[in-house]
Amino acid sequence: MLSRTVVEKDIPQRNESDYSCCDIFLFDEKLAFNFVFAIFCFIFLIAFVGIVSNICNVVIFYKHGFKDTVNISLFVLAISDLCCILPLIWTGVLAEPRFLPYDVPFNGKDVQFLSGSWPHTCFARLTSWITTYVMFERCFSIASPFKVKIFLTPRRVLCIHAVIQVLIVAGVVPTYCIYRLGWSNDPFYNKSLLSLQQTDNALDIANVTIVLNSFVSTLCSFVATAVCTSVIIIKINQKTQWRISTTSVAIANIALNTITRKDRKAIKMVVIVSLVFLVTVSPSVILIIITVANEDFNMYGRLRNIFYVAYSFTFLLELSTPVSI
Repeated sequence: MLSRTVVEKDIPQRNESDYSCCDIFLFDEKLAFNFVFAIFCFIFLIAFVGIVSNICNVVIFYKHGFKDTVNISLFVLAISDLCCILPLIWTGVLAEPRFLPYDVPFNGKDVQFLSGSWPHTCFARLTSWITTYVMFERCFSIASPFKVKIFLTPRRVLCIHAVIQVLIVAGVVPTYCIYRLGWSNDPFYNKSLLSLQQTDNALDIANVTIVLNSFVSTLCSFVATAVCTSVIIIKINQKTQWRISTTSVAIANIALNTITRKDRKAIKMVVIVSLVFLVTVSPSVILIIITVANEDFNMYGRLRNIFYVAYSFTFLLELSTPVSI
């Protein structure tokens, strides 16, 4: 059975005199809306840059061909980045009332939940795992440079990316089974609106899917990326020391500057990519834990205003990942 979700007007209202200083910050509708509006305006500007850059990346990697496994991974990553950005723009338009006409026949926040937020979440998780695989492939190529071409053929790499996509999408399917969009009477506007509806066991299933699809998935990609980064740095330093030890003193002094310069650039690039990924994704992991632990921290709960402000920050950070990488 589907039931109408709790809407904002169903939540008991309190007088301003009942608020403490902390409550005013958490519950002030105008402050929250203005803050989220400013963040989404900034997101739109960054998204434009991300869309243009990722379209260019897709064209460039396509022209380079797919004989090289690195090109395959970067091509798939560029497409995933692009698909991660586009739903975020749609989410900002629907979630912010000032972007919509007054007489639209749907609830913007409800529609964006299924048509914007979850597609963005799906592709954000996909981007994180593709990034993790790219780091793994680079780690493998440095640790075993003569074996990487044998084990990671173009066909196998395509299969790996296909498996990653199927697993990520499978984690999102339960959400679309328990939440749907349907017409229901809205007493506030005194008309039927397209709104979010849910099954009776939606909350229990949603908590499990959120933990598995978002927290566990992101945490595993977190750890894998950190391990691959550490291995890459250790192996590059070991090879640098080996090259120096196998050359004469005169040549070693010249080679030292050349090798260490190249190795420093390689290490710097790997560390920057990993840090960008880890820093931009970590806040969303923290918010997922809070959302599951606190029943008031959701779209229609008592802490709904700070919920929107906090998640708008994570959207901005998650957008920075594909734009930066």
